[in-house]
Amino acid sequence: MLTEPGKTSILVAENLASMWFVLNTPQFSDHVLDVYGVDEEVRTPFASMRIVEVTDGDVHTGRIGSVIRTVWQVDNHGLRLGNDEFDSNAADGAFVLHPVFKFFLANQRIAVGERLGPELSCHKTADLVETGKGICFENIQVTWRISPNSAFCVKG
Repeated sequence: MLTEPGKTSILVAENLASMWFVLNTPQFSDHVLDVYGVDEEVRTPFASMRIVEVTDGDVHTGRIGSVIRTVWQVDNHGLRLGNDEFDSNAADGAFVLHPVFKFFLANQRIAVGERLGPELSCHKTADLVETGKGICFENIQVTWRISPNSAFCVKG
């Protein structure tokens, strides 16, 4: 059963939602190259993006659980609460049509799982810092990623 998000969760979702404005731009190819080491041209605009808060994870290793607490949907209409009924596997080439960003919060830290395609996923960790306008992520580390023909763990 989905629950109402808390203030920090909403601020994190708003921060992650800003990725929507990058997904269909040339800067997105830079993101894929920086994080995944893949020079992949985005051919099809994404239909929407999901941001999912989960109930468990590890903010030090980046592990993300699978039990959903809250789901948001992001598209050209903005950020809003969504539901847990979406096809995260529908793909067009290297990318899924609905990228998913999962997160888990604990002790002013965050673990984020990013799934952009069947072979483009990563886990990241960061410190959460509240600003006057929301939350920002500092000391971001990619802890695990999978890209075409390679998967590796960056840190234990």
